[in-house]
Amino acid sequence: MNKFRLETSEKEVMGQVQYFAVMFRMTPKGRFNETVEFNYRFKTAAARQAYVDNFYAMQSQIEARSENRKKAKAEARKNMVNPFKVGDVLYDSWGWEQTNIDFYQVVEVGPKSVKIREIGQVVSHQPGYSSMSEFVAPDVDNFVGEAKTKTLQVLSNGEVYIKSRHGWISKYEGKPKYQSHYA
Repeated sequence: MNKFRLETSEKEVMGQVQYFAVMFRMTPKGRFNETVEFNYRFKTAAARQAYVDNFYAMQSQIEARSENRKKAKAEARKNMVNPFKVGDVLYDSWGWEQTNIDFYQVVEVGPKSVKIREIGQVVSHQPGYSSMSEFVAPDVDNFVGEAKTKTLQVLSNGEVYIKSRHGWISKYEGKPKYQSHYA
């Protein structure tokens, strides 16, 4: 594996030979050209070699899984069918100390993208959990923003989603969404 560099050494410490191994991962794009994967001491040269061999075997398995994931994702992307249609309502739930809800409406559908526009929201008559919260529903066809084209993303299992700044945009199922605020 040319992604790694191994240094081994032996030292006598208090009349006993100890075996050392330092494994470096090459990082050509980083600030430093390598990082330490492990730096261990072993009682025998055989134990050191067994550990190094196991490390290489594990790295091979990790690389194989990564390649399989990439292939599955590429295949899923190739076979992806756009599940959205014009008029679908979507929402984005985001926030740290408060929950914000943004609603969108699909205005155009492409093979691997959608064009969405932000729409307004109406406060449901359902009370929230505090005086600074409520449940909101989309105000369909009340556009408040310009259209944005979003490229569809796909997971290796074929599930399609739309990325947002804060996570992903979900399809609205018709149930009001919880929203909170500070003023």
